[in-house]
Amino acid sequence: MTDWKRAEDWARKMLEAEGYLVHHAKPHRVRVPGKPFPITLSFDVHDCDLVAIHPTRRNRWVQVTAGSYSDASERKRKLEALPWNLAHNEVEVWRLDWEQDPSNKRRKMWYFAVYRLEDGWKYTKDDRLPVPESVCRPT
Repeated sequence: MTDWKRAEDWARKMLEAEGYLVHHAKPHRVRVPGKPFPITLSFDVHDCDLVAIHPTRRNRWVQVTAGSYSDASERKRKLEALPWNLAHNEVEVWRLDWEQDPSNKRRKMWYFAVYRLEDGWKYTKDDRLPVPESVCRPT
């Protein structure tokens, strides 16, 4: 499984565990007439990979990336261009990252660095969402 697929899958599972109904904008392979191979098209909803709806909370629009900080910055710029109503929506970029487990040097501790539009995309270590063991396999 590629890093971005794994990141989107883990993010979806984490939101569902919080009680959200999650729509996942999955890429589709399409055959193009005259081309010898299929191409992959992604149909993100307003540049977001996941749209999460909860009956008592604000809707969450989440763009997931397994890339670098600059990849996250590019996604933030795209999301800023849209007219969001933050009274009803949370707009977030989740960047998958890891650090070494201090008790076991061969093990990775995965987490999402979460950047929120309403906070001006500021990020601190308090904005980390650890990926639970029930969601990911230890590596």
